[in-house]
Amino acid sequence: NFDNVYFIRSISPIKLFLLGLFTLCEGYTLSYVGFINPRIVILAAVLTAAVTCGLFFYAMTTKSDLT
Repeated sequence: NFDNVYFIRSISPIKLFLLGLFTLCEGYTLSYVGFINPRIVILAAVLTAAVTCGLFFYAMTTKSDLT
């Protein structure tokens, strides 16, 4: 499928650089917070999973559209 190749070629290098920089900053911040208080990171992961599962089951059992 050559559509994916064109999509990759159309991404400007500055966007990739900024995405990489953002990812590094997020990783550094998360590792710092996780080193100081790992309970916060675990709680955030559990809450994120709970919200995701809740929205998934809500979307599967109702006819209302969340998009």
